[in-house]
Amino acid sequence: MYCLSFSPDGRYVVSGSWDTTLRLWDVKKSKCISIFKGHIRGVTCLSFSPDGRYVVSGSLDKTLRLWDVEKAKCIRVFEGHTDGISCFSFGPNGKYVVSGSEDETLRLWDIETGKCIRIFKGHTGPVYCLSFSPDGRYVVSGSGDKTLRLWDVETGKCIRIFEGHTEPVLCLSFSPDGRYVVSGSSDKTLMLWELDWEYEFPEPKDWDEGARPYLKIFLHLHPNWKEEDFKKLLSELQLRGFGWLSSDGIHRELKKAFKNALKTEL
Repeated sequence: MYCLSFSPDGRYVVSGSWDTTLRLWDVKKSKCISIFKGHIRGVTCLSFSPDGRYVVSGSLDKTLRLWDVEKAKCIRVFEGHTDGISCFSFGPNGKYVVSGSEDETLRLWDIETGKCIRIFKGHTGPVYCLSFSPDGRYVVSGSGDKTLRLWDVETGKCIRIFEGHTEPVLCLSFSPDGRYVVSGSSDKTLMLWELDWEYEFPEPKDWDEGARPYLKIFLHLHPNWKEEDFKKLLSELQLRGFGWLSSDGIHRELKKAFKNALKTEL
């Protein structure tokens, strides 16, 4: 087993293995309930989609695959990389995925169509790790060339190179507010980078439909939610890149969703 991911509602775990398969596990029952077959080499990375309906996996067979969780069926194959895929990340809205490969490139994919929208070139070593910024406008990547690079998603251009590690960069993460990146390397160090570029925070507003899946998951986990639970939802949305939404707007949408759920049950 090489990688795994919890479903957004915490009920399931999906795992990926060198045996080329993914397995879906029921957490409560400690039981494998589905096996996903399609990759022809080891699975290196995977993740549930924000709404929990799909799983994306990357493999040494140079492909990404989109799986329908309920049917345990591959519904889309993303082809284009010329070497094994080592990492990928969902965009905050769940509509796009960016992948990194041993072919030294990143690729941006449209989940709905399976098309490659953009190729990011610049690294001179395998891309081992990457992440979208909280607002989805940028991607930061780490490589075997010992650098991190900051990319503009819309143009595909590298706008910053971070140098300092003396060995390959193997892991990284954006801070929730998008102001910092932390990276880890085989040189046995962590480095904290301050992004002094002009990060444009979205204007505060009441609601964004991109946050809808998190409300659905919240209501599934907390059908009789209280204000204490609501505070946890606010924290979760901040971590997911929706910190600019007003608490009043989120509260109103949550109440609407709660009422709609009750009507559906009736």
